[in-house]
Amino acid sequence: MRVGMSKKKSVIPDEAPTILDMAKDLVYGDRAKTYGPPAENFQVTAEMWTAYLRQRMATEGVEIRSFVLTPEDVAMFMAMVKIARLANTPGHIDSLIDLAGYAATAARCLEAA
Repeated sequence: MRVGMSKKKSVIPDEAPTILDMAKDLVYGDRAKTYGPPAENFQVTAEMWTAYLRQRMATEGVEIRSFVLTPEDVAMFMAMVKIARLANTPGHIDSLIDLAGYAATAARCLEAA
C-alpha cells in the first residue's frame, strides 16, 4: 500500500516509499541508534509497567506477584495505542507507520530472546 488512504487511485509515484519502507527506516535508523536495541529498551519499559500494574492490582486487592510483562508485550501495547488512535483518525499516516514499526520491533525483540 502506498502512502495515502484514499479509495481513489493513488497519485503517488511507484518509487515513493511505502509505509513499510518508512517504518523500516524508523526501526533500524536513528531511533535504534538513539534508544538502543528494542529488546533492551522495551525490557526496561516492561519492568516499569509490571511494577505499576502490580501496585495497581495490589491497591484493588488482586494478587499477581508472579506475572511479568515482556519486551514483546510492550511492542503489542504500543501497537494498541496506535490502533486506538487510528480509530479516531483513520488513515493518519504517522500512526500507520508507527503501527508497522511496532510489529517489526516485536519481531526484533523475539529474535533477541
